[in-house]
Amino acid sequence: DALPICYSIGFTRSYLKSVGVHFLESRKGSFYDDSDALVACRYCDKPEEESLKSEIGQIVDSYITEADQAKWQTIRDTKEGFTTLGAIAKKHFFPLGKRRAITKDQAFCEEAEWRLVFQLERTGTTNSEPEFRPGRSMPIPYFKVDLTWENQALEIPEIIVGPCPDRKS
Repeated sequence: DALPICYSIGFTRSYLKSVGVHFLESRKGSFYDDSDALVACRYCDKPEEESLKSEIGQIVDSYITEADQAKWQTIRDTKEGFTTLGAIAKKHFFPLGKRRAITKDQAFCEEAEWRLVFQLERTGTTNSEPEFRPGRSMPIPYFKVDLTWENQALEIPEIIVGPCPDRKS
């Protein structure tokens, strides 16, 4: 019983960086304008797992300390529209979203994958509403990312063809 064929399209880092910059420029005010949306994946072996546990513990402790100092103030953060405690929580826990997007199981370390990671700042702005595709158990949100635009050629330096272990692909 032959395995289905899978295709992997390879792009250069410089090309993907330009794709990320174009995406953010075309959606100003919708996404956080990170200096570099292109991030290397981290593969979760035992040291990475311990590092992540430690980081989460530090974030929680830091949040509790700062929230305790702020108590239940009702000052509003006008940029984000959060009460003080909401703004504090966002400041501490928001970076975990990016970490989650780039953490993969150690079994995939051979891929040495890089990902474009964009964090939504607020909805209701131009191109800020996600589209959805069906997942195994629930819809999966996503944003379309243009690989070409005016005066930008599509750059594909390699395509890898191989068997696909997931028969449902």
